[in-house]
This record gives sequence, structure tokens and C-alpha cells, in this order.
Amino acid sequence: MDPRRLDDLARSMATGMRRRTALIMLMGIAAGSLLGRLSPYLVGRAAAQACSQDIPTAASLQAARTALAGGATDVALSPGGCVRYRRWSTSTPVGAWANRELISYGGQTITEWNHNVVSATPPHSPFPPPPFFFIVSTGTRDGNLDGFAEWQATIQRVIPLSTIAGPLRTAIEITEYDPNSRLPVRRWTKTYPGDGTVHVKLEEGAGSLQVISEYDRLAVVENNEPAPATLNGHGVVAVQATSPVSIPCPAGLETEVRNLLPFAGGNGGGCLHSLGFIAEAAVLAQNSLRNFTLGCAKGSTGWQAQIDTASADDPLRAIELKINLDSWADPSRRETILFHELLHTVFADEHAAPLEGSSKGDDARWREFDRIGSCNSLCYNPNATKCECATCFGKKICDAPCDSLKGCYSTQRGGFCPCKDEARKLPERWYASFTECVTECPKGTKCFGVQCIQEENACK
Repeated sequence: MDPRRLDDLARSMATGMRRRTALIMLMGIAAGSLLGRLSPYLVGRAAAQACSQDIPTAASLQAARTALAGGATDVALSPGGCVRYRRWSTSTPVGAWANRELISYGGQTITEWNHNVVSATPPHSPFPPPPFFFIVSTGTRDGNLDGFAEWQATIQRVIPLSTIAGPLRTAIEITEYDPNSRLPVRRWTKTYPGDGTVHVKLEEGAGSLQVISEYDRLAVVENNEPAPATLNGHGVVAVQATSPVSIPCPAGLETEVRNLLPFAGGNGGGCLHSLGFIAEAAVLAQNSLRNFTLGCAKGSTGWQAQIDTASADDPLRAIELKINLDSWADPSRRETILFHELLHTVFADEHAAPLEGSSKGDDARWREFDRIGSCNSLCYNPNATKCECATCFGKKICDAPCDSLKGCYSTQRGGFCPCKDEARKLPERWYASFTECVTECPKGTKCFGVQCIQEENACK
């Protein structure tokens, strides 16, 4: 089905085109498609059009936060109420929490979470209580509002009732579907054993998914975005190996971060909305209102902020943030730092694992392969490149709208060595030059027969 024909039909109905003409168009569409998909599509298009000018702002999000803190369960996220958040609460052995949450967009559900306790000893049971209980959450997103959730997630938690029982353990599975074929195309599985690490598995395909990456890493990821002067240029960034040192947070910083998060949710979310990430923009706006814990560090080199991805992916948890106060000292950087961290709450994408162990001698080049960094750059960097656009959207640099941006930081195509590097626990290694990749990959007996894979951007 050609979506443009459905657009024409929706416009004809909205502008009062004669009924007979619209009926003829409808019959033509029905001849080559499923009529069952038409109704939700038209409803979704109407909702999208109604909300196109009523998106969350910093002021509307601050008002929503105040209302939620006062006990409200149904709040407007946008000034006119087109984007709304609702929650229903229940009680558990560890207190009350939301057992259902949804965000609506023009009256249509765009994202929803259902949380359920699946195993726990009743309060009056004659048997001693177990040391833990289980909560399972299922989430969906319907970004194009056609009635089909092209993003589906399951979170399984083993929650201890005492410190003796051990740490919180979580398994998160996120599956993305092609909105046209409705077949799965990507699946992230992240298992957090509770020791500060995570086991990550990425599968891709078209219906039948294959494992393409599997590795272990720390649960905390770092924001290594360069300073504005580097973002706006094409120069090489000197590698800085010194890491910030943890220190107590200064008085008032938590309030400052809380007040700035709605600006990142409103301004950054508005950017995502304009780029077509409608569901992600709505989720990011609501996530800017979530509870958070704050840690601090100080160091003139290294990362600007950190986030625990287990907390980022889990809507029932407070988001765990850590701020480098030296980076925070620049007021112009604060909103984009928080927006970067909020992006981790809406995209399952990792900071590209093959790049983490490689040299970041050219940080801007590195960012062009990283989706979080690329989407952040599209929204806050006036000199974003075609490659950053392509990475954020999952397109080629010669596709619209990427073809209208500045040239990539490098015109040479890099390469990935798919042989797992056991020493660094990385699934593969990235090389800025494909020629260098061919020379060095494969290495060792375990990599016999492995060939380097060229960067998938044929427009370079």
C-alpha cells in the first residue's frame, strides 16, 4: 500500500471533498490492501494532525510535574492537552507504584506500560515469605498511530525483600518491528545480574532474526560528547584518559537538574517530534518528569555525564544520573547534557560497542557511528552532518533529509572486524579506514576466515 494514497484520502475527507470522489479513492485502495488497516490509519492521521502544533514545552512539563506531585493521575504534557499522561496505582510488598501507565496523543494511545506482580507470598500465608518477588512489565509504542505497536518491550525483575536476598536483577527485551511488513527487524536483550554489569545481545533481520552482537559491559554508560568548539569543527580531538573523580554534589544541584529536565524534555523532545520521532518525543517528555538520583564527579577531562541504563530502560525505577561538575560549569551545555541522557531512556541503542574500545582520536568521526550522539547532535549542533543524520534515522547520507546537511567529517568508509575481542569483551572492532581493517582483521586462530565488513553507507 502506498502511504501517499492514504494521505490523499485523509486530506480529501478532512477538506470536505465530495463523498463520491472519496469513495472511488477508497475502492481503489481496497483493491490492493487490507481494509482492516484503513480505519486506525485514518484515526491516527487525524490525531497526528490535531497534535502537530500542540507538543510538550518546558512550561507545560513543569506544570505536569507539579500536578503529579500533588497526586494527579491524569495530566496534560502539552499546553493544549493533546499529549496526556495517565497512571493507575496499586500496592505491593514494597509499597505503592503505578501498575499501568499510558501516554495519549490526540486521544490515541501512543505508548503504554502494564506492570504486574507475578509471584509473591500473600500477606496472611502460613508459609514464610520468600526473599524476593517478581514484577513483569510489558510496554508498547505506536509511533505512526496505525493501531500496530512497532516497538514492544518486556521487563522481568527479581526484587529482593531484604539485602540478604541479593541485589535487584533485571532482564529487558526490546523488539522493533517494520511498520509496513510488521515483521521484527531488531531485538535488544539486556540482562543485569545486579553486579554493575550487563550482558547485551543484539539480533537483526527481517522476520527471522540473527545474533549480530553479544557482549558484556558496565551498566553505566558515559556521555563523551565533545565541547561546542569541537562539535562545530572538523578537527581532531586529543584523547583525554583522565577520568573524573567522584565527589559529593553541591547544595542546590539536584533542584537545578530537576528544573532543567523539563527544558531538555520540551526543547529536545520538540526537536525529536519535528524529526518524525513522535512516540519517542512523547516518551522523552514524560521521562523528563521521572524521579532521579544524582551523583557528582569533578574532572577537566573525560566524560560529561553518566546514566545507568538499567534505570534508563525501566519506567518503574528512578533514573540514576551522575554529573561531571567541570562540564556542568558551562551553562550552555547543561540542557544538551541532560537531553543526551534522556535519549538513553527512549532508544534501546547502545553507545556503539565496537567503538567503545577503539581510539577516539577523532571524536566527531566516532559520534557519526553512534545513534545517541548523532541524534543529540541533530538537535543541538547547528553544524550536524549528513552522517549523523543517517545514523540517527537509520538512512543513507544521500537520502532526504540528510542530503541537505553538511558533509561528513570523513569521506572514507570505515570497517568492522566481526571477530570478538575477548580481552576487551567487545563483539567486534571498528576501524576508521576500511584498508586498515582489512590489514588487521582477522587476527588469531579464533578469527580464521573472518573478513572485514565495510561501513554500510554506499553514498560516501
